[in-house]
Parts: sequence; C-alpha cells; structure tokens
Amino acid sequence: MDRSVFESCEEDADELFNHLEELLRGKDAMEKKGRRLAQARAAREVLERQRSVLGQQRELEAIDADLAAIAIERSEALAREDEEQEKSCRLRLLQLENARAIRAGAKNDAQRKLDAALAQYGFENIEKACDGDLPEDEFVALEAEVEEYKRDFAMTLEKCQRIEEGQETVI
Repeated sequence: MDRSVFESCEEDADELFNHLEELLRGKDAMEKKGRRLAQARAAREVLERQRSVLGQQRELEAIDADLAAIAIERSEALAREDEEQEKSCRLRLLQLENARAIRAGAKNDAQRKLDAALAQYGFENIEKACDGDLPEDEFVALEAEVEEYKRDFAMTLEKCQRIEEGQETVI
C-alpha cells in the first residue's frame, strides 16, 4: 500500500476527531440555543391556540349580532302581525341559537387547549408566551443553526466511531 495514502487517511481522521472536539466544546452553547428554540416553538403553539380562541370568539360575536338583528326583525313582524315573517324569524333564530351553541362549544374546547398548552409549556399567561417567541427571521435562523449542528455532530460522530471500530479490528 502506498504510504502517502495511509498518511492522508490519518490526517483525515485527525481532522474529523479535531472537528468532533470542536463540536463538543460548543455543545453547551448549542444546547442553550436548542432550549431557546424549544421555548420559541412552545410559545408559537400557545399563540396559535390563542388565535383559535379569538377566532371562535369573533364567530360568536357575529352570531350574537345576527341573533340581535333577527330578534328585532321578529319583534317588528309581531307588531305588524305578520305571522309568516315572524315564523321565518323564529326559525332563523332557532338555527342561529343552534349554531351559537356549537360555536360556544368550539370556543370552550379551544380555551381548554390553550389552558393546557400554557400549563404544559410553563407559561403563566399569554404575555409570557409572547415574550418567549422570536421574530420570524430570528426563529428561522436559530432553527437552521441548531439543525445544522445536529446533522454535523451526528455525521462527524458516526465517522469517528467507524474509524475507531476500524482501528480496533486492526489491532
């Protein structure tokens, strides 16, 4: 075997092990970044659940506005003794009350999920969750950095382990 090939392999192995040591020296800092990323992800989940609650609330408010308008329309129909219009309003009121009950159930479910997410992730309230989030560009950059470190670490570790196993079988 050509000696230069062997020396080149040793240099490559040394570079890999040096790179692994470098990655290990940065592990604490990267773990801190990973925790920050996890906090931001948790905050985003909580905030998404909050948006769901607010969306359900807006739907309820719209239904309530429709209920109020139809109730007025029904009162006017009664005052005019317009039985057909009053019956139509009564039917629409029943339909809207049913829709309101369904929407109220959906809002309550969304609120339970929000409360559970707050508790699961340890946020005292929505404001604390907002504080835990990151601007989109920072989130994306941090996520990419953490993922790249994980890939680099796993690949380097695997290569170093294969080298170690190869040396053990030679000895």
